[in-house]
Amino acid sequence: MQKIKAVFVDFDGTLGNDKREVSETDRNSLKQLGNAGVLRAVATGRSLWASLLVLEPDFPIDYIVFSSGSGIYDFNKKEIIHKVDLPQNKAVEIATELLNCNLDFKLIKPIPNNEYFTYYASSNPSADILFRKEKYAKFELPFVPIHEFGETGQVLAIFPPNGNTFEKLEQKFDNVSVIRATSPLDGKSIWAEFFEHGISKAYGANFICQLHNILPHETMAVGNDFNDIDLLEFTPNRFVTENAAPELKRNYTNVKSNNESGVTDAFCKAKVLHVEC
Repeated sequence: MQKIKAVFVDFDGTLGNDKREVSETDRNSLKQLGNAGVLRAVATGRSLWASLLVLEPDFPIDYIVFSSGSGIYDFNKKEIIHKVDLPQNKAVEIATELLNCNLDFKLIKPIPNNEYFTYYASSNPSADILFRKEKYAKFELPFVPIHEFGETGQVLAIFPPNGNTFEKLEQKFDNVSVIRATSPLDGKSIWAEFFEHGISKAYGANFICQLHNILPHETMAVGNDFNDIDLLEFTPNRFVTENAAPELKRNYTNVKSNNESGVTDAFCKAKVLHVEC
């Protein structure tokens, strides 16, 4: 049996069920791994603020890789230990192109204040962005021209799933990381998240592994969406839940859904010694 020294688990659609809650089975599995000295990290596209809404202070993990890898939070010390923001000149270049493409997007402030944003709506705003605008109204900043927004943590564009908009944006900007995700709000809109070059969940996982002298083959990852691909490719021990996108299910080992404690199922399939299956 292989020795797994670190586990990296996505939250929405993976560790979190459809109610954004964690099952007692998965919670207990994480506790057992911690007692056995296995490092545990949640790797999520959520901001730190949004992550802490669903991960209570005594949740059994050691780190949060948040904002798709642009920030790392030591869960035991309760402090951010690493962050990478998007240079302002790149943010302005991206935002200008998104305006020219008539796409909905938002500019997001740098970590640790990246729950704050300004929306720039297209001529036909999507239901997803209007819902987000209402849901997070207390964090919306007054509208300003893009070149006056100031320091930026990331840019997030939102558009319908049909067409090849994401591929065009990815090809246009080869000097930044462009990460695809499915909206957790409506389950179908596509997000294109723009970060500094090299940022991904895998970047965050590698940063943590280097802190603890852990090699990629000594880790495992569990995910369900396109923004997990870099993380899944970081380790040879990779799993996706039953509710994952079909493209991911074809490429990675399948486990039970996020509503059936799929994370524990992945621990079992990876033969992590300290979890009862």
